[in-house]
Parts: sequence; C-alpha cells; structure tokens
Amino acid sequence: MKIDLLLGVIFYLIITLAVGIWAAKKETNTGEDFLVAGRRMNLFVMFWTLLATYVGAASVVGVAGWVYIRGLSQIWYTAGYVICLSGIGYILAGKIRKFGVKTGAATISEFLEFRFGRKIRVLGAILVWFSIMAILAFQYIGMGKILSTITGMNYSLAVILTALIMIAYTTYGGMWSVAITDVFQGIVGVIGLIFMMFYVLPEAGGFGSIIKNVPAEHFSLIGYVTPIQALSAFLVFFLGFVPLPDWWQRAYSSKDEKTAQMGMVLGGLGYLLLAAIVYIIGFCGKVLYPNFADPEKILPTMVIDKAPIWLGAIIIGALLAIIMSTADSMLLIGTAQTIRDLYEMPFNRKLNDKQLLNASRWITAALGILVLIFVFLAPNMFSLWIMASDILGATLAFPVLFGFLSNRSSENSVLISALFGFIGWLAGYSGWKPIGAEPILIGGVLSLIGIVIGDMIFPNKKDLSEILK
Repeated sequence: MKIDLLLGVIFYLIITLAVGIWAAKKETNTGEDFLVAGRRMNLFVMFWTLLATYVGAASVVGVAGWVYIRGLSQIWYTAGYVICLSGIGYILAGKIRKFGVKTGAATISEFLEFRFGRKIRVLGAILVWFSIMAILAFQYIGMGKILSTITGMNYSLAVILTALIMIAYTTYGGMWSVAITDVFQGIVGVIGLIFMMFYVLPEAGGFGSIIKNVPAEHFSLIGYVTPIQALSAFLVFFLGFVPLPDWWQRAYSSKDEKTAQMGMVLGGLGYLLLAAIVYIIGFCGKVLYPNFADPEKILPTMVIDKAPIWLGAIIIGALLAIIMSTADSMLLIGTAQTIRDLYEMPFNRKLNDKQLLNASRWITAALGILVLIFVFLAPNMFSLWIMASDILGATLAFPVLFGFLSNRSSENSVLISALFGFIGWLAGYSGWKPIGAEPILIGGVLSLIGIVIGDMIFPNKKDLSEILK
C-alpha cells in the first residue's frame, strides 16, 4: 500500500465532502432546491455538471479497458452518445425546461403522464428507476476498483467508504450540492486525465510506438465488430440517451431554455474531447501491458506503476471525482423518481415543501445504501452500463421523441411501442440475434414499428399544440 498516495486520496475525499456541505448550506432551503436546484442553474455550472456526470466509471475506467481490448471499434458507443447529447439534447432540452416551469415537474415520468396518461407514467417510472439503480451500482464498482487497486485496500471496504462519502453530501445538499461538487470534480477530472495522457504517452513511446506495437485491428472502426454490431453499438447510447433521466434533470434545473440547449451542445463536445483522451490512454495501456488480465483495472494500474506520488494523487483524485459526480447525480434522480412517481402519484399525496425536503434526504440515504447490496451481485461495469441503456432505449426512446415531435401518438400507441421494444430487447438478450443484431437494434426497430402502427390504429385526438411548440 502506498501510504502517501492513500493520504492524498483521503484528503481529496474530505475536500469533496466539505464542498458539498458548503453548497448545501448556501443554496438548499426548499424541496425544489433539493431536486432541481431551484431551476436557476447557469451555463457554466450546467456544462461542468453535465460533463462530470457523463464521464463516469464506465466511460473512463470501463472504456479505457474496452479500448485496450478492441481499439477504435469502441468508437460507435461514443458516437451515439455525443451525437444524441449535442443533437437531440439541443432539440428537446428547451422544451423540457419549459414543461418543468409550467408544471413543476422534476422527472421524465411526469412528462410521460402529461403527454400520454398515468399508465405510461407508471411504466416509465419503473423502467427508469431500475436503470438508475444499475447505473449507480457500476459507479460504486468503479470507485471501489480504483481505491482498492491503488491502495491495496479490501475491495468491499473501498466500495463502502467511497459510497458513504458520496451518499453523505448528496443526502445533505441535493441538486445544488451535486451541481457545485460536479463543477469542482469536473475541473479536477479534466486536469487529471490530461496529466495522465501526457505522462503515459511518452512512457508508451509516443504515437509511433503505439502504431507499431498495437494490433492493426485496433485501428479499424470495424476491426472487432460487424457493420450490424457497429450500428447496434451506436444505438445503445443514441436511443438509450433519450429517456436517460440525468440530462432531463439538468434541463429542468437550468435557468432558462437557451441555457438548457447550449449546455447540451457544449456538454457533448466536452465529452468528445475527454473520450479522445481516454482512448489514447487505453492504447498506451495496450503497449505497456500487452497481456493484462483485467482490462478494467488497466488505468489505475498504470497510475501505480508509472506515475510519481504527486501525480498519482491528482489522477486518482480525478478518477474518483469523475465517478462520484456521476454517482451523486444518479442517486438524486433515484430520489426524485421515488418521491414523485412511486409515492406521490400512486397514493395521490402531495408533500408540502418541508415534508418534501425531509423525505428527499431520507430516501436519498436509503437508496444509496440499498444499491450497495446490489453492487456485489453485479457484472462488470461496461456490461451493466450497456444493459441499463439498452432497456431504456428499446422501450422509451421513441415514445419520448414522438411525444415531443408528433401530435398523433397516444397512450395506446406508446404501450404498443414499449411492449414491442421490450419483447425485442428480451429476445436479443436471450440469444436471438438475426444477422448479428444486438438487443438494442432489435428492440429499437420493433419499438419504432409499434408506435407507427399504434399511431395509425389509435391516433391521439387531443390538442397538444401548446406542449409541442
């Protein structure tokens, strides 16, 4: 165990907790402050909280490992994420913010009820809730793997320690605490990854050495995948992003529609830049450790072996910063979903502001601890990330898109779409893969067919011109 490195990481974690508590005392006074930052998040905070949220355990530690395994074939996942965040995010974010101000909404499920009815809200709430818990779980896995690899600490203890710190500041401060710590963690994360890239690239012999020593297939966009598999990989995060609740909450929290839109565009471009850095680090790992047994540990292992203590502390702090920022966002969204969609709506109870704030804190703590149990039963990080995005993309992506962009879609057509999508996803996940199609492609195509057929048979007859503006 490197004591100096461990002390540096502990120091960083203490600072993170202090920043979260400071932000909570300054800004969190109401239930709306806790869930959507009082709907006054500016562009600077919006950019950093989006960037810090999306560059998490799977997209840094997991992606570095997958680039190590199959090189640029990984790029299809990244492309789906970036194009949807900057493109679809720009189109819908302003509408989401406008809807939130008009109705007081804080979750995607509230939009589904407003647009399609209560049955769709219940369906959406269940799907989103389980996906959030899965995404939160692999953030815990990432934090535990990093801390245990670097310090030699027992993996279970490392998971519990980092998770409890994140749960503490999120429980205390809510969205404002998450947003401000995201700014801090995002800046640290960017600096750390840049340092890491410029340090390991010379160690690997530069780009010339990478080209010489890495298998040629690693430099092909389809070196390890077929064109159908590449399309499936693209759709995992292109469709999976649409109903992903964390960017919805950022849109709800923004101070105006323009901030919501520009935040998505800049967040996507920022993610693209950091993804390029992670890809370079992954290629360096392939040169330095050509036969590494556990690719998901390649990045923290390089820190141990190649970086001096001062740089190692910065990099590990950065990695933990990145992952904790995603974890706190998912935990907060899980709280909003639980209160709004699984308590207030089913039981027709509306909490007053004080009750909402207190309930939010208790539920945040309870959910955070509950996910700890699931962590030790979960598969690897990247697989869990794909599964969570797959389910949402196959069932809810087209209902959300048609809900905003078409007047024809109705409750019945969305039920058909979600059912078709889930059946397709389940069939693919169970092993049925015609022409090599992955579950998201099968489910997404069937979901689109379902909503088109549903719109023809059960067209909506309500006037929705106001929400569709």
